[in-house]
Amino acid sequence: MKMKAGTRVIMTLYIVFVIILSLFVLMVLVGAYNPAMLIGVANTIASGSFWYKFAYGAIAVVLIVVGVMLLFFGIKKETPKTAKIAVFENGSIVIAVKAIEELVQRFLREASDVKETHSRVISYSDYINIDVEISVRPGVSIPDVTKQLQDGLKEDIEKHTGITVKETKIVVATIHENASKLPMAGR
Repeated sequence: MKMKAGTRVIMTLYIVFVIILSLFVLMVLVGAYNPAMLIGVANTIASGSFWYKFAYGAIAVVLIVVGVMLLFFGIKKETPKTAKIAVFENGSIVIAVKAIEELVQRFLREASDVKETHSRVISYSDYINIDVEISVRPGVSIPDVTKQLQDGLKEDIEKHTGITVKETKIVVATIHENASKLPMAGR
């Protein structure tokens, strides 16, 4: 996962603070810093006014939160923008998820009982899942139409790309003559 500029700045500031704190501890250990001064700082924090305590407490909480966030940075996997079609000894062939989404939309436009659609393809490198949100015409059998769409879509995408379609989820969002553009759930 590529680090964004804001995350890089926060991480740099955090690391600089940790280095300064570590240098301070080393100075106390080798006797370059008088421990009595450290006690004076602790007394100022402990017996200072409310605003001193508030400021030091806020700094401590921010450092703890940033430290925990940086600890878990990069754990979330980025969803692949391609899917693997084939792997050979000389290399591999991949297709962009955007191209698969175009194939899905082309297939759905040809369905006579479906008016409007939104789709999303989720790649897991070796297989894909397809989420589709549709609007159907009034009077159609929704179970029949959605089953035909599921089966046909799976077959069409696998035939044209060679990629396994593991799951095709179809959500019927509206049943309505003049449906407007549908927002994809979860986008």
